[in-house]
Amino acid sequence: MMSNEQQQPGGDNGPIIIADDFAGLSNHLLQNADDSSPDRATLGLAPPAQPGYKVKRVLDVGTGTGIWCTEFGDEYPDAEASTRPFGCWYRSVSSSNSIVRVPPNVKFEVDDLEEPWTYHTKFDYIHTRVMTSSIADWKRFFKQSYKLASTPRPKANTSPSKSSFLEPGGYIELQEAHMRPNCDDDTLKPTSPLIEWVDRLEEACNIFGRPFINCPSLKPLLEEVGFEGVSVTKYKWPINAWPKDPYYRELGIWNLENMLEGVEGWSMAPFTRALNWTKEEVNVFLISVRNELKNKNVYAYIPVYMIRARKPLKTAEDDEEAS
Repeated sequence: MMSNEQQQPGGDNGPIIIADDFAGLSNHLLQNADDSSPDRATLGLAPPAQPGYKVKRVLDVGTGTGIWCTEFGDEYPDAEASTRPFGCWYRSVSSSNSIVRVPPNVKFEVDDLEEPWTYHTKFDYIHTRVMTSSIADWKRFFKQSYKLASTPRPKANTSPSKSSFLEPGGYIELQEAHMRPNCDDDTLKPTSPLIEWVDRLEEACNIFGRPFINCPSLKPLLEEVGFEGVSVTKYKWPINAWPKDPYYRELGIWNLENMLEGVEGWSMAPFTRALNWTKEEVNVFLISVRNELKNKNVYAYIPVYMIRARKPLKTAEDDEEAS
């Protein structure tokens, strides 16, 4: 589905937060979010994303333009490259942003992550980022990653097989931005255009049954499914270049560019399809939103969470699968 020249997969009730047009900027921000890292650039915090880790198969869920998995494939060129182990599952890739060069160990596949998965191999690492309002049921997604699931047999007239999609000891990592800006002082007013924009966007997502995810709530969901060692790291992305610290100031510069480029794509489909605004009304409203995003007297920031968890080395589900 097309809405204001933004690809909107999934039909009228499909995911409505699409970030393909500025995925490169988001990727740069996330890679540089870790201010404790010596080089402040990372593909993730889970062990499979660290140098020297022996990883075989990786699934990138909701890959957008594919920039993360192509960089991951370059970083791990010897990881069974001949078998194309890196499955990158993506909703949509617009022609203007398609990856020109794909490493030989990266394979793109189009599928619906909310339908039963049909993979016949397991993964060492499942990675996802910025999927709020794209995944309607996070617990179900975690179960599909962790537990046994019925998958069709290749041959007709045979009963479904049982398969789990994450190797024992494998990792899942979520990199999510909380959509509602925070502020540690009173410079972001409750009546500000930015707050009104988020309120309206949240209202639209609720109408479509795809609410904003409360990022810290993902930790107990992962634990309930059976993951262990769940850890959460929170970062702050300034909305513009207001910080005095050079590192956070640079993050703010990148984040402002990201949000100015993305705000129309984030807003148009939800506002017109759920709230019945006209395209002209949305564009006029976004003028004040963009102006506030550029206001360096507003000391607001976007909370960003990196959440990683490990599947135990031995589970009852794996015993069932082995039998």
